[in-house]
Amino acid sequence: MEAASCCRVFSTQRCRFPLRRLAAPPWTQPFCTESSGGFVSHSLSKRRSRGPVMAAKKAAQGEKQEDGKYKHTVDLPKTTFGLRANSIVREPELQKLWEENQVFKRVSERNTGTTFVLHDGPPYANGDLHMGHALNKILKDFINRYKLLQNRKVSFVPVLKSMDKETLNALTPIKLRQKAAKFAKATVDTQMKSFKRYGVWADWDNPYLTLSPEYEAAQLEVFGQMVMKGYIYRGRKPVHWSPSSRTALAEAELEYSENHISRSIYAAFRITSPSKPEMLDEFLPNVSLVIWTTTPWTIPANAAVAVNPELTYAVAEVQSVLVSESKSGDKQRKVGSILSSEKGKLFVIVASDLVTTLESKWGVKLVVQKSFPGSALEHCRYVHPVNGNECSVVLGGDYITTESGTGLVHTAPGHGQEDYITGLKYGLPIISPVDDEGNFTAEAGQFSGMSVLGAGNAAVVKYLDEHYSLILEEPYKHKYPYDWRSKEPTIFRATEQWFASVDGFRNAAMDAIRQVTWVPSQAENRIVAMTSSRSDWCISRQRTWGVPIPVFYHVDSQEPLITEETIEHIKAIVSKKGSDAWWYMTTEELLPEKYRDKASEYRKGTDTMDVWFDSGSSWAAVLAKRDDLNFPADIYLEGSDQHRGWFQSSLLTSIATTGKAPYSSVITHGFVLDEKGFKMSKSIGNVVDPEKIIVGGKNQREEPTYGADVLRLWVSSVDYTGDVLVGQQILRQMADMYRKLRGTMRFLLSNLHDWKLDNSMPYNDLPKIDKYALFQLETVVASMKDSYENYQFYKVYQMLQRFAIVGLSNFYLDVAKDRLYVGGRVSFTRKSCQTVLTAHLLYLVRAIAPIMPHLAEDVWQNLPFQYTLQDGSLAKFVFDLQWPEKNEEWLSIPRDDVDFLGVVLELRSEVNKILESARTGKLIGSSLDAKVYLYAESSDTASKLKELSSASNDADELHRLFITSQVELLPTLNEETTSSVSYTGKFSDPRTGDIWIGVARADGAKCERCWNYTRDVGSLHDHPTLCARCYGVIDLQPQPAAAAGAEARPARSPLRRRQRGAAMAHERGGAAYANAMAPTSEEDALFIDLLHEAPLSGHREPRSIVGGTLYCILLVGFGAVAISSPWIFVFAPEMITPLLCSSNVIVLVLTGIFQQYWVHQVRKVRLQGYYDFSQKLKRIARLPFATIAFGTALMLLIMVWHPLLQILSVSLLLRIAIVVEVTCAGCFMGLYIWHIHKYNSLDGQPDILRSLYSALRPSSTLEDRRYYDARLSDQQMALLQYQRENIHYLSEEVLRLQECLSKYQRTDAGTTPQVDLAHLLASRDQELRALTAEMDQVHSELQLARGLIDEKDSEIQRIRVSNNQYVEENDRLRAILGEWSARAAKLERALEAERVSNVELRKNIAKFRGHLYKEQEA
Repeated sequence: MEAASCCRVFSTQRCRFPLRRLAAPPWTQPFCTESSGGFVSHSLSKRRSRGPVMAAKKAAQGEKQEDGKYKHTVDLPKTTFGLRANSIVREPELQKLWEENQVFKRVSERNTGTTFVLHDGPPYANGDLHMGHALNKILKDFINRYKLLQNRKVSFVPVLKSMDKETLNALTPIKLRQKAAKFAKATVDTQMKSFKRYGVWADWDNPYLTLSPEYEAAQLEVFGQMVMKGYIYRGRKPVHWSPSSRTALAEAELEYSENHISRSIYAAFRITSPSKPEMLDEFLPNVSLVIWTTTPWTIPANAAVAVNPELTYAVAEVQSVLVSESKSGDKQRKVGSILSSEKGKLFVIVASDLVTTLESKWGVKLVVQKSFPGSALEHCRYVHPVNGNECSVVLGGDYITTESGTGLVHTAPGHGQEDYITGLKYGLPIISPVDDEGNFTAEAGQFSGMSVLGAGNAAVVKYLDEHYSLILEEPYKHKYPYDWRSKEPTIFRATEQWFASVDGFRNAAMDAIRQVTWVPSQAENRIVAMTSSRSDWCISRQRTWGVPIPVFYHVDSQEPLITEETIEHIKAIVSKKGSDAWWYMTTEELLPEKYRDKASEYRKGTDTMDVWFDSGSSWAAVLAKRDDLNFPADIYLEGSDQHRGWFQSSLLTSIATTGKAPYSSVITHGFVLDEKGFKMSKSIGNVVDPEKIIVGGKNQREEPTYGADVLRLWVSSVDYTGDVLVGQQILRQMADMYRKLRGTMRFLLSNLHDWKLDNSMPYNDLPKIDKYALFQLETVVASMKDSYENYQFYKVYQMLQRFAIVGLSNFYLDVAKDRLYVGGRVSFTRKSCQTVLTAHLLYLVRAIAPIMPHLAEDVWQNLPFQYTLQDGSLAKFVFDLQWPEKNEEWLSIPRDDVDFLGVVLELRSEVNKILESARTGKLIGSSLDAKVYLYAESSDTASKLKELSSASNDADELHRLFITSQVELLPTLNEETTSSVSYTGKFSDPRTGDIWIGVARADGAKCERCWNYTRDVGSLHDHPTLCARCYGVIDLQPQPAAAAGAEARPARSPLRRRQRGAAMAHERGGAAYANAMAPTSEEDALFIDLLHEAPLSGHREPRSIVGGTLYCILLVGFGAVAISSPWIFVFAPEMITPLLCSSNVIVLVLTGIFQQYWVHQVRKVRLQGYYDFSQKLKRIARLPFATIAFGTALMLLIMVWHPLLQILSVSLLLRIAIVVEVTCAGCFMGLYIWHIHKYNSLDGQPDILRSLYSALRPSSTLEDRRYYDARLSDQQMALLQYQRENIHYLSEEVLRLQECLSKYQRTDAGTTPQVDLAHLLASRDQELRALTAEMDQVHSELQLARGLIDEKDSEIQRIRVSNNQYVEENDRLRAILGEWSARAAKLERALEAERVSNVELRKNIAKFRGHLYKEQEA
């Protein structure tokens, strides 16, 4: 571009408004489209084609707009759906709307599918609701709401959980039960409100409670059926006992502490006689069996010592005590007195593999004297260390190992499960000298009354040490069972309890487990292992609350009375009066008629049923009793800890009574941890309260209000099959995701404000890009359905994130804005786009409804059109809808088109990268400033791209997909093309081959309405700032009401009608529209020239007659003083003084006035960024006034100072003063005019003179003058708005050009500025090419790096695939191991039973032989 034209462009682009950097200017010839010129613009990275929309939005909000002429033609989004959720207000409103209209009940009854039952439970829990409750209930609500959309009848009966350990302090059973019931009912209301606030739908009017009479009667019915089938029996067995609660506990009622510290001891039991002669004779009487135990308090109940027959045992001599721990100061470890005694040699029997370990632990030297197998020790006799009785060595099972201890196990059948089994095998006595409070009984002798977990434990250790039986005492940290309610340690204790014999129906339970669907699949292995190894179930508890075991005991014999008649009679009483009747009614009243005459011989039992028997009977009390429910349930969903709790107890009771599992599928979830992976604890302060997530905390900065939908969104985002994390950082991410999704839904709603479903376009008429969008929508929704069906909600979350927020918003919605906003309200492309947006809205609102029901309902309540269901009724609520059916038509798009459009999207991403580089390099501002060049090496790809570029509809054109003004497909690629385009790149794909990409400035001028660059802008006389497309649609837009009173425009001329027809023809794809755009008369040409050449600001020079007159008066004043001064001296010397003074005063006043005007103009120059130049102009503008002021002051001084007048010649002095004054003032005036000319020249003519001429030149006719002034005003207003956005860019470029011109004007006189400027541009072009080459090298390195990264990604993917295979194989092996473990356990139980039966058989044989011998003797 030549220097003169550059100056001309800049001279017409200055304004007085604040400066901002925005898009490129809309003049007819774009400034420096060649990147070599170095003139580029700056823009933000995300700036796309939002200019007309933002301008119109500002206008709609009442802001003052210079370009509001076409604002009413832009179809702005309109909706009442807010971007901010305001969840603390809006969510309760929606929940009230659902409740008042009974939406859940009405929709469930309306659905025609089968009934779906998700059974809620278990019925017991401690404390307030926490994140675990929220996770559980929300997961259930996901499933129920999805099933509603699947046309299923959903009936969800909630359980409201309540249990308070404080109630245990009540004194009497009746008071306790009343207090417990009162607490439970109060807790129910609180829990119900919390669950409702989570957005959980359920039959809240009819929840189930275990304290209701109906539930208790059903539980008794289950118990009675198990009694009648022989599965319930009473026996004395060791069970978990809680001294703090004074009751037996089930395994599920235990919590294991990892930090429990026990007093472990090594004790020696002296052998009295070996099992075989001469086996230990040389070591007697100093040989002892050494046992290790962590419960010294069980030593008084010792009945045997067990060994493993498969292990090798050694007799070792204890020599040379290495260290005395008792004297070393270590109070935690204590060496027994037996090691320090001098009673002779000491021999111990331990497992051979543990000799070295025990040496280091005891601090002694052990010398092995003899070895033998464990079976050789059977029937050896030893002395009990406390009571002195002789006991026997027995053979134990696999529980005896060498992992710890000594290889010999102290056996007390009354205090251990393995010990009990071993005791049954050998007929050992079951001794348990411990009472309900955990204290020794009189049976323990000297330890009577002591607590076994306290003083009694220490007393036993002390006794053993005093009697030379203690080898070592030390603390031992290990897992230990605690009572889940009191948080106190438990013990194993043999008591008379009621048991359910699991062996009677174990095989049926194992078969039922295999028929159930387990989610995740690993859960099956867990419950198989637990069920297969479970011992008999202790179902009795020593509590005064709960459902009583309906049994009567004979007063004398203590034989239980429990028959079908007694159970049925008590069940009938409980169903009417509740279980409290057992406590306040007499035995006679509780016994059936058959036994009332013997009521005095019986007493009622005080045991109650295990709470897990209570919860395990919920299927019978709820599913089997309510008409709207089914048995078995479709799903049980609880935490993974319920494998040993509710899942198992429900399975066992159901199998025992009905022979089938109570559920078809079981889903388990993990525990909720903080975001660092630690367990939540109030003491640590890492507890996350779901209530605070919803309504916020006191400190809104640290605990802001998120709402229930954000909480539910978090639940959907986690893989609940394992432990899940939650914290403020995670919640902030969820809130951001929610806001983005809400923004997407708001976009869909706001662009359908004028939509009616009748306007939908037929699928076959849609553009390809719209068909592709529907294909993607159908594919994604189908994938979401699969994930919902498999209960993989985190995959639904991921698909929502990728599709609705990333894919949809970043591509289709971004591309659609142009045709939605400026494409014309009734245009085909806008209707087509709205058809697609409607489909997305109706599909997405159903996809998010199960997870975020409040958001979905809020969207539906703001729906801008009415949606009719298949039955003709209106869908008033979102759950009136059903999940969309599969649309085969949307999937019918040819696969080639899908693949190619997918490639185009990838190509678009690469184009965006190059556009970003051009934006960073200041070549373009927004993407609409750009023109994209494409060259495809593959002819097939080139033809497909050409097909898109020449699409019959505007939506499929490439430049619309790229959001640029133009896209040009190059038939060939030569060096000249590549060198002229600075920003290039390459897209490579095996499907398309290599595609070369180039980016340059767009051709033509910028349309004021749509901001696209086209060559036809400026050729439309009545709308010179519009492109042909906008020109064709603006008259179809409704005029705003405010414009009704506006001044009427001139009548449309035939020329304008011809241009309108040409524009519409172009919109329909017509050809040769450019000829219709050309001016057809001299008047039109003059008008266009005037628009292009008129000064844009109009404030830099005097445009009025007053300003021009002031200029003329000032110049005439200077000339008059200069010409008249000599003549005044000659003809009127006496008038010289007053004339000079008066003329100087006049000139001084005029100069002062004009100086202020000049300074005002200089201020505008400074606002445009030319600070240094404005300072120079400011100083020059003040010089004429300063000169005149100095001259006037000098003359006044001469006239007043008489002595000086007498000495000097007045005439000569005045002549010199006037000449100097006028000369200086004139020079300064000329200097200022020269700088103005230099700064603002147009075709070599100063703007000041041209403006003065144009201001004084009379108009040809008044009518023409008014018309042209109006048109000029509109043009100036449009361009001034643009200048407000672009002036900073222009000012920077002017400064650079000014610097270039001034620099080369100081070169040799023989070199003209034009040649120097050309030389400068050429040199800069070379520099730019060098930089381009360097950038290409960097791009090549980046491509190489990307290739390496892709290789690494592929390798990582292969590793992940292999890892997944290993995980699957590991799971399979675990399943096989679990199965074999179950089989092994089964075989072991069978073997154990055979052994027991063999023992019994031997006893019977012995008895038979004895009887036979006696008979023979007789």
